[in-house]
Amino acid sequence: MSKTQQPDDPAPSPSRSTVILMLRTLADTTWRMFVPPFASLGFGYWVDVQYHSAPWAALGSVVVGIGVSAWLIATQIKKVRT
Repeated sequence: MSKTQQPDDPAPSPSRSTVILMLRTLADTTWRMFVPPFASLGFGYWVDVQYHSAPWAALGSVVVGIGVSAWLIATQIKKVRT
C-alpha cells in the first residue's frame, strides 16, 4: 500500500442518532444523581430552621436523597439492560 492510499476499512464514525442517545442518557443520569440530594437538603434545611434541630434534619434528608438517587440510577440501568 502506498502512502496516498487509504485503508480499506476505516474506523466507523458514530451516527448522529447514537450521539444524541448518549447525550440524552447522560442528561437523564445527571438529574437522577443531583436533584434528589439537593432537593432533600433544601427540605432538611427548612425543617432545621423551623424546629431548631440543625444539622440533623439536613443530614438525614441528604442521606435519604442519596438513597433515592441510587435507586433511580439502578432503575435506569435495569431499564437499559432489558
